[in-house]
Amino acid sequence: MKYLPITFLSLLFIFASCNTNEDNLNTSALEGQENGLKGRAPFGEIKNQEEKNMMYMTSYLIARTLLEDEDAQKQFYKLGSGKSLKIDLRTLLTPDKPFEAAFRLRYARYNGSTPPKGQPTTPVSQAVPDPLERDYSTLTISYIDYIDVVNDKYDWIIYLPNKEKLYEHANFGDYLDSNEDIINLWSFDTSDYSDGLKLHYYGGIFIPIPFDYTSALESTFIMTLKNKQK
Repeated sequence: MKYLPITFLSLLFIFASCNTNEDNLNTSALEGQENGLKGRAPFGEIKNQEEKNMMYMTSYLIARTLLEDEDAQKQFYKLGSGKSLKIDLRTLLTPDKPFEAAFRLRYARYNGSTPPKGQPTTPVSQAVPDPLERDYSTLTISYIDYIDVVNDKYDWIIYLPNKEKLYEHANFGDYLDSNEDIINLWSFDTSDYSDGLKLHYYGGIFIPIPFDYTSALESTFIMTLKNKQK
């Protein structure tokens, strides 16, 4: 019987050691998760998934519209031709204007709920680059609902930090003839950008990490979708 207390104490020691190890593992796992989030700093603040998807697809569709539709190019070029470095998204999407009509067609092409007959569904192969790389997805709401969300919930502008790259040309088409790429960025916070795409007529890629923003300003026309008050 005199050995029982020793055995009992030994068991207590082993149990306590196991708990300590488990706590250490849990702490390490939490630190790893936190470091993972910190590692995404170039993407800005982590926003809710709806806003991330809305910014991703809106920015993508603006660029696709400009790359593919000449009348939309003319309207955009005229809206941005003044002294201001921004275009209000609501103004750009005024119903029944050339840009809005072309944008709506592309929304239907890539919207996950109602692709028109004969058109591709969204977006992994068609809305290149693959949104799954960075936790984006396309929208599954109707175009009418999309416009309501943009008008009622978000107040976005298209900021043109180097608009001179576009307006040194007589029109948008001339710019694309000399430089086929557009860089379209979006910002979740007060930074210059959180993420973005570099697109051309036949496709595109996500901007690299790290992204040389200063160098890009000197070479390629940039549009940044962001909140008006920022």
